[in-house]
Amino acid sequence: MDSISLDELKTIIEVKSSKCDAVSIFMPTYKTGAETKQNPTVMEKLLVQAESKLLASAFTRGVDAHKYLSPVKELLNSKAAWQHPQAGLAIFLYQDFFRYYSLPLSFKESVSVNFRFSIRPLLPIFNNEGRFYILALSQNSIKLMQCTRDSCRQINLAGVVPGSMAEALTPQKSERSLQFHGGGPGKGKESVVYQGQGPDKLEENNIVLYFQQINQGLMQKVLRDEASPLVIAGVKYLYPIYKKVNTYKYLYQEEIAGNPEKLSNEVLQERALALLQPYFDRNEANAIREYRELQATGHTTTDIADIATNSHSGQVEKLLIASDAHSWGSFDANTSIVTRHNKPEPCDLDLVDFAAANTILHRGTVNVVKPDDMPGGSAVGAVLRHENHLPKVGHQGVV
Repeated sequence: MDSISLDELKTIIEVKSSKCDAVSIFMPTYKTGAETKQNPTVMEKLLVQAESKLLASAFTRGVDAHKYLSPVKELLNSKAAWQHPQAGLAIFLYQDFFRYYSLPLSFKESVSVNFRFSIRPLLPIFNNEGRFYILALSQNSIKLMQCTRDSCRQINLAGVVPGSMAEALTPQKSERSLQFHGGGPGKGKESVVYQGQGPDKLEENNIVLYFQQINQGLMQKVLRDEASPLVIAGVKYLYPIYKKVNTYKYLYQEEIAGNPEKLSNEVLQERALALLQPYFDRNEANAIREYRELQATGHTTTDIADIATNSHSGQVEKLLIASDAHSWGSFDANTSIVTRHNKPEPCDLDLVDFAAANTILHRGTVNVVKPDDMPGGSAVGAVLRHENHLPKVGHQGVV
């Protein structure tokens, strides 16, 4: 898969193993040129590490670790896996559970074998400056790109949205749009106010129908579970029309003006980043400011044992993590006792990873920040919920 939603992340977090045989593999991947030949070699090296770690865990007595890793070995030998690599590859294997994601984020090489999957390397994707989308609109074409600061990939929209306004206005599709009224309450075919040169009334109504279908397809198939900003790229008069029918909560209030057909994906990414920089800076600054304001109230803690315990019970509302923070040990779900180790031992948890996973499951927020920006120079910091503010969720904390 070439993307990962928040719901998929929660599914990965909820996988629990009683035998310390949940395997997580992260690796960088080369996208172009002769260096792409190194991708299978790197994975083969990481497979050797995974097998070694499985052999060091108690579960492997009488179990063939080599056979256990066979789904990853099949992926290694699959030509399809290396045809369109992104910046990084994440692999999760636990008994019959096997998923892999080619993602626009370059990972450091790592292998963990534990009672749960490691999700720490994925956090930047869901962090404030992790992921954003660009929707390039014109009457002749449409494209959607999923980007990070370091990468940008175009999403295949075949069968999701019409490829052009002409396609959207074929009799069958136009009739479906009229029945759907995709812009939400009161947004059917109403007139749209716009500045500058724009379409006549008939053409405007056609654009509304076109954009309704785009919004409907994106919300049903791509953006339904997303919380990343969406930046529109298009000629000036199109943005207010799309904004009128849009139902995506995180549509950004500034657009990339101009004909996107004349701009490369790299230029669109660069211009979107320039627009979004204040948004990223503001979100991170707000998280740090809110933490500092609450430090004197008794509702914050920097103790990783307290944070791990509170995250498991759903009491962490906001979690701040220094980008280089790790803490090794174990957590007993029955007694809520945390044991810490100076260095990782076989089947040890990264308690920072554990706290982040449980915070996400209980609808808290996680911010990964530069070490120098952490309040008080601590490696982690948590804002705790009040007793009457605990979330009502179906997800359970995991070990």
